[in-house]
Amino acid sequence: MDGVTVLGASGGDAEANGFMISTSATTVLGFSLTGSFISAGSGVLTVLEVEGDADAACMSNLVVSGSGGEALDAEASCLGFVYEEAACDDADNDGICDDVDDCVGEYDDCG
Repeated sequence: MDGVTVLGASGGDAEANGFMISTSATTVLGFSLTGSFISAGSGVLTVLEVEGDADAACMSNLVVSGSGGEALDAEASCLGFVYEEAACDDADNDGICDDVDDCVGEYDDCG
């Protein structure tokens, strides 16, 4: 991964199919020790936790192999990333995270 620091990866079709997922700051590696495979199609392969600007994230040096280990054609991309901001505590449900909210649990001037 270029443009971000990878903190971890989990979930998606990789986890659902028993893949082991290993990461470093720039690399994500998914593999199966049992010969499991992920069927072609659309969906979430795995969910990455990254540090940095997710809009600037790009894949490079992509390697994809088939169930027998043969190389498959695949293109790396900077597009198509879906990301979510980490949830924050919002005890008074005012849409402001408690760590930056000056009035947690209190009424504002609008009641």
